[in-house]
Amino acid sequence: MSTSTSHRTQCPHCQKILKLKSEAMFGRRTNCPQCKEKFEVKPMRVKSPPQRTSGDTMQMGADETDVWTNDFTERKSAPSRRSRTRTSKSSPKEEDYGFGETLPQASPRRRSRSTGTSKQARKNNEADDRDRPRRKPKRKQKQPMLPSFVFEFLGWSIGGGIAGLIGALIWAGVAYATGYEIAYVCIGIGGFVGFGTLMGAAVCNESQGFGSGLTAAIIALGAVFLGRALAFYSLNYYTISESFEQAIQQMGFRNFLYIAFSIIAAFMAGTGLWNTD
Repeated sequence: MSTSTSHRTQCPHCQKILKLKSEAMFGRRTNCPQCKEKFEVKPMRVKSPPQRTSGDTMQMGADETDVWTNDFTERKSAPSRRSRTRTSKSSPKEEDYGFGETLPQASPRRRSRSTGTSKQARKNNEADDRDRPRRKPKRKQKQPMLPSFVFEFLGWSIGGGIAGLIGALIWAGVAYATGYEIAYVCIGIGGFVGFGTLMGAAVCNESQGFGSGLTAAIIALGAVFLGRALAFYSLNYYTISESFEQAIQQMGFRNFLYIAFSIIAAFMAGTGLWNTD
């Protein structure tokens, strides 16, 4: 007995034999109408029955069904090996054509380039990038027109000089009002000059310190001699030039003591030692 290929297939799960409409259905996957399991449609090789007379008819087995009338889309041409490889990569793994009256058209599916694992890995990489410390870009600092020390010294000098000039005029006014040279006023002038220098240091970004204190002490010394000369002039003792000469020549121990206190007060105020903040 010889074997021949018929348009039949058999479900590998329940052994249900199905008759196909055409051989174009071979190679497709579908669900068995009996057990509902999915399988690949393969040709079934059957043994050729013995020859019978024309009157005899071949009866169908009890486990066979009518012709499988499900219509599959005809394939245009057999794809080459290269095209099959590309198609197998891009096409879905399984296609379910069902056993209804009309078969649904195969809908194109997007190629899933990233799986759940790759998405998780991408999220982890993004989280690592966010957690990684990044170097802050360096801002371009504007170069000052003058060196920082010169700029600070100008601030100290301007603040202390203005305060010293105001203090000298106050001393001359007190001498003119009272008729006497009050020597201890110079201590107040030193403190006033120190606070003026401290204000200049605050303008220069809180640059008070030894430099601002020393600048205040020097300015206070000049302001004391200026105030003493203006006090002599206000009392009509001497002219302007003579007042400056007498302010230097008529110096006693008490005058030197008051000037020393004035310088100390200016230095302490200029360095910020009297700043309670």
